[in-house]
Amino acid sequence: MRRYLLLFPLLLLPAQAAGLSQTVQVGAQVNRACVIAPANQNPKINMDDYEATASYGTNFFGEVTIDVYCNRGSSAPTRKLNGNDVALNYGTALTTTLNRSTGPGTLDSRVWMVHPSTYVLNDTASQFNGAQVYPTKIRAGWPTTPQFNAPSGQYAGTVTFTVEF
Repeated sequence: MRRYLLLFPLLLLPAQAAGLSQTVQVGAQVNRACVIAPANQNPKINMDDYEATASYGTNFFGEVTIDVYCNRGSSAPTRKLNGNDVALNYGTALTTTLNRSTGPGTLDSRVWMVHPSTYVLNDTASQFNGAQVYPTKIRAGWPTTPQFNAPSGQYAGTVTFTVEF
């Protein structure tokens, strides 16, 4: 009589854990946020040479553009010059005193801002891609009265541009 030895492989199956699942909602609020473009960190307006006999009136003689980037869909931020948000044309411009760089002497200028159309930045290489862009042109010109009292020389002054959102 022959005996046969049969080997049965032992299979171990992983234990199936009993459990439940729940969907968890994740939400976020996007707050309004704005930043002045880094390229505009040192804006400068260079005006033409001043001549009292010809350089006065209601035109601008120099300008610089400052871009403000905000989260897309944000309403326009309030932009101000020296705390004034209504200096939007020559008639409402701020009078800004420029000082002579060597020795005494002052020269008055007029400064105001113009807000061109806003747009959405479409530049995938930019960190601000998709932002709502609010450009502001800051313009400077001369008062309507000639300033013969200003000695010749180089003059400079500043205005503060602020963004409130």
